[in-house]
Amino acid sequence: MPPDSFADLLRRAVASSLSDREQALDRITAIDQLRRELDDQEKMAVIGARMARRTWAELGAAVGTSRQAAYNRWGEMVKRYEAAGLLDDVDTSGDDDA
Repeated sequence: MPPDSFADLLRRAVASSLSDREQALDRITAIDQLRRELDDQEKMAVIGARMARRTWAELGAAVGTSRQAAYNRWGEMVKRYEAAGLLDDVDTSGDDDA
């Protein structure tokens, strides 16, 4: 059976009957799968933004937080990608780490 598409997961997550016994656990499963998919997409978006030389301040502004909050949220992940050679060390002018 092929994996559910994002749209299918979303439909299952927002099922109309909140108390239907058959849908109760399926909704939880769908929400968990959506969360994992969105987390993966967020990581890739951050990596892409850093590859495009976007600053931590710009990433923070995109999600309504500060430069420091963005760095605290994603900085270690970006460093791991850099250390593994999966992402060039991105030096953006005026972008102080930590």
